[in-house]
Amino acid sequence: MVNANPCPRPEFIWRFYSCTKHTYISVMAATEAEARSFLPTDPCIFAARFKPDALDVLTYWNRPMNCVEVH
Repeated sequence: MVNANPCPRPEFIWRFYSCTKHTYISVMAATEAEARSFLPTDPCIFAARFKPDALDVLTYWNRPMNCVEVH
């Protein structure tokens, strides 16, 4: 218990814009690098980072593709 981290690993909703498909892609991950690992090979530009609390604000159609932690 001494080495236990009291703060869970922070997760964010990362949103990228696909330049070739002209669409937004959203994923949940702790870091931008982890989020990018889920993106297609098409060029994508970072568009936004939201706190997990934003899930309540985002509409159904804009929610991330994966709502699980990225390892």
